[in-house]
Order: sequence, then structure tokens, then C-alpha cells
Amino acid sequence: EEGAIYIMDEMQNATPEQLKMALTRIGENCTAVVTMDPSQCDIREEDSCVRDLGRFRNHPDIGMIEFTNRDVVRSEIVKAILGCY
Repeated sequence: EEGAIYIMDEMQNATPEQLKMALTRIGENCTAVVTMDPSQCDIREEDSCVRDLGRFRNHPDIGMIEFTNRDVVRSEIVKAILGCY
């Protein structure tokens, strides 16, 4: 739909084909937000769309934001646990 915002969450568990299917259905004047945490992938890394992230880097119409543990806005214990992983 025109002007929609698509939020695709937890996509680290999608295959490259599933991500491509979702992204190629974006309408005109729409925004897609894809979130994923490669460290929480439940499928084999070689089967995950995480491996395809490089193809989107440096494209003038696609923005990528990568967070680190410093960006976690949770309790201190969750930050400590994430640091252990």
C-alpha cells in the first residue's frame, strides 16, 4: 500500500529468499524497517539472510544502523549478560 511503513522484526531467522520476497513487495513511497540480531539466529548461519546484509551496504537509497552493547537500553544486568555473550 502506498505510504505504508513495513516493520519486519526478528528477520535473522528468515532465509535469503524470504527476505527478498518481503522486500520486493514494498510499494511506492513506502518505508521498510528490517530488524535482526545475528547473535540470536535460530537457523544455520549459511541459511539465514544475515549473510546477505553486505549487498545492502553503501547503496544510496538504503540506510543501515548497527547497534552495539552500548546501545542497549535495558537493565544493567541485561547489559552484563549480553556482554558475556
